[in-house]
Amino acid sequence: MYFFLNFYSLVLRFSPKFIVKFNDYLVFSLLFHIFRIRRNMVDKNLSIAFPGLLKKERYLIAKKCYKFFAQEMVELIRGTFWQNTSGVRFQNIKILEEALGHKKGVLLVGGHLGAFDKAFASIKNQGYNISGVAYKQNNKGSDLYFKKIRENFFSKQLYRGNDLKEILNLLKNNEIVVLLSDQNARKKGVNVNFFGHQCSTFSGAAVLHKRTGAPIICFDIIKHDEEYCVYFKKINENNSKDISTIIQDYTLAIEASIKKAPSQYFWFHNRWRN
Repeated sequence: MYFFLNFYSLVLRFSPKFIVKFNDYLVFSLLFHIFRIRRNMVDKNLSIAFPGLLKKERYLIAKKCYKFFAQEMVELIRGTFWQNTSGVRFQNIKILEEALGHKKGVLLVGGHLGAFDKAFASIKNQGYNISGVAYKQNNKGSDLYFKKIRENFFSKQLYRGNDLKEILNLLKNNEIVVLLSDQNARKKGVNVNFFGHQCSTFSGAAVLHKRTGAPIICFDIIKHDEEYCVYFKKINENNSKDISTIIQDYTLAIEASIKKAPSQYFWFHNRWRN
């Protein structure tokens, strides 16, 4: 898979724009119409999150979702987007700057919403040191490929559950550490409310926040026409809440972000597994 993705990336880089756009459409059609990858899961999640939607309305959101992520996935594989992030606009980056002023690092928390890799690359291009914590993919080749792409803008890409000391060192050096905290954590998580339903949610950001004093900043990135807008929000600014309440706070912040643009959220996860 690693060699295939490298070859695919090379072809995309040297293809004219109309070929790349056709490729976006082809990937979308394969995923949505032909192989129908996780179509039932997407519809189930949308019906849970938005019970008032008609089946036709869920279908239209799902279709836009597949189109959006097909395009973003192809661009990620192409592997050059991090070199030019001029289309990304920060709405209130002062919140991030002020958080870094505490000299304890920053825990940047969000969900799989929008072109989040573009947000990270843009933060790096603004002159900040940023690293990310991710799940290790089952396919070693694809995991290695995407890890190498992200290392163009991440100081380090770490793996969830394996690199706690490394995370603590990054925070100690006043760096930004990204934690996407919207997947089902099963028995390892804390049950909180998400779209009106209880679900297991990762507690890592809250635990690290209480242990180190590193501020938690939630973020989202939403595409409007050809522009990507990034927004930041403080969580538990006075460090006065308990871990469960902090987890609930950033989960509700992620939920509010999703409601802004439901067709740009990664509905493919089995979020309400339990």
